[in-house]
Amino acid sequence: MSNSRNIALNVLLKIEQDDAYSNIALNNAIKENKLNQLDASFVSALVYGVLEHQITLDYILRQYSKIPIRKIEIKTKIILRLGILQLLFMDKVPESAAVNESVNLAKKHKLQKSSGFINGVLRS
Repeated sequence: MSNSRNIALNVLLKIEQDDAYSNIALNNAIKENKLNQLDASFVSALVYGVLEHQITLDYILRQYSKIPIRKIEIKTKIILRLGILQLLFMDKVPESAAVNESVNLAKKHKLQKSSGFINGVLRS
């Protein structure tokens, strides 16, 4: 499922940076990555969950981050949103998995400095 989180991150980046339509970007990603039904559902839940709860996720992020949200690098911000979403709104995802996979996702995207920040925010 960690690949699913990476796909969700990439879809959310396209939406945020390229003003892509969420349904088109998501459908393209599912087709390109040949996701099975379970993974496609998880990616969809992540993408639409972040979009639906973005105001709430950012509010929570502001409460636990000493860095103003506008100064957080976009990939880091989206990874944090994904992590917070899983912690608060996705009961079937264990907390440890949500935190660990978010940190690993940051490392995969060469955000070494951000990985500690992500870990700290999600564990608070």
